[in-house]
Amino acid sequence: MGKIRKMGMILLVLCVALFPLCIRQPEPTPEPTTTPEPTAPPTTTPPPTTPPTPESCPSSREELPDDLKQTLAERHSPYLCFYKGFFGEEKYFPTQTEKMLDNSTRKDYDRVIDEDCTGEKCYLDMGEDGCSIDLSLTSQCANDRHVYCRVTCCEHEGEDYIVIQYWFFYLFNDHVNDHEGEWEMILVLLDYDSQDPVGAAYSRHDGGEYRPWDELEKVVDHPRVYVAEGSHGAYFDEGVFSFQSHFDVVSDEDCRGTPDFELLSDQFWLSFAGNWGYRDVKPGFSGPQGPWYQGEKWSNPVGWAFKHEQTLASQIFPPFAKFSLSCPADMLITKGSNLLV
Repeated sequence: MGKIRKMGMILLVLCVALFPLCIRQPEPTPEPTTTPEPTAPPTTTPPPTTPPTPESCPSSREELPDDLKQTLAERHSPYLCFYKGFFGEEKYFPTQTEKMLDNSTRKDYDRVIDEDCTGEKCYLDMGEDGCSIDLSLTSQCANDRHVYCRVTCCEHEGEDYIVIQYWFFYLFNDHVNDHEGEWEMILVLLDYDSQDPVGAAYSRHDGGEYRPWDELEKVVDHPRVYVAEGSHGAYFDEGVFSFQSHFDVVSDEDCRGTPDFELLSDQFWLSFAGNWGYRDVKPGFSGPQGPWYQGEKWSNPVGWAFKHEQTLASQIFPPFAKFSLSCPADMLITKGSNLLV
C-alpha cells in the first residue's frame, strides 16, 4: 500500500506539471493579406484638355448688362456693302459657324480624323485633304448676313472704353490665296461714361485701319463697311486698293444694310484653337484661327485699333465711273452713289 500511495503521488505531481501542455492551444488567426491593385503603366501621352480661356483686355469697370450690350450693338451695327461690278460679284457672305462645323471633318496635323481634337494642332477640313468647298453651300448662304458681336469694357492708357466688335465668318476666301474659312472683324469704340462713339477700326488681311468717328462714312449711327470681293477685307471707302502684290475691289453696288447679329458669350466653338479650314503648308493658304486666338484683336482691341491709326489703305483708283446711255445719244456719267457728275 505504501508503494502504491507513493506512485499515485508521483503521477499526481506529473499531471499538475504537465497540465498546461496537455491543453490544445488554439491556432493563431492569420493576419488578413491584401493584394495590391495593379498600377497603370506610365504613359507619355497627356490626357486631352480644354484650351484655356484667352486673356481679355484689362478693365476696372463693371461688366455691362446684356440688355445694354444688345442696345449698343444694334445702335452701331455695320451697314454692309458687297462688291458687284466689272470684276464679278461676291459669292460668300457672313454666315453661322454651324455651316462649317456641320459640313467638315476635324483632323490633326497628320491628316488623321480626330473628332475630339481641340488644340492648335487641329483643323476643320471641308474637302478631301485639300482646299475645297461644296458649291451647294454657296447657294445656301447667299442670303446670310449673320454677325457675331462682342461688347466689353477695356482700359487703355488711363482711358476707359466700351468696345463693340463685330466678327464676320465666311466659308471661303475666294481670292489670290484661296482657303477654307475666313474670320474678319470691325470694331466701334465708345467713351465709357458718355457712351458716345469715338472711332472705328476695320480689319483686313494681316492688318487694319482706324479712323475717328467724325471721319467715317455712316448711315445714321451705322458705320458703312465696304467688303472686298473674295478676300472680305473691310474698307472705309470704295475703289481699288493694293495690298502686297495684289489688289482688292470694293463698291456700293450691293449694299445689304445692317446684318443679324448674335452676342458672343459661351458658344462652345469659341474654345476651338485649331484652324477654321484646311491647313496648308504654304503661308497664307490655311484657314484662320477663331476670335479667341486672334491675338491683340481679342486681348487688347483698343491698342490694336490705335496701332492702325496711321495705316491708310493704298488706293489705286477711286470709285469706278459708271456710264449709262439713253437714246438717241445722251450720256450720263455717275460715280459712287449715283450722283450726277
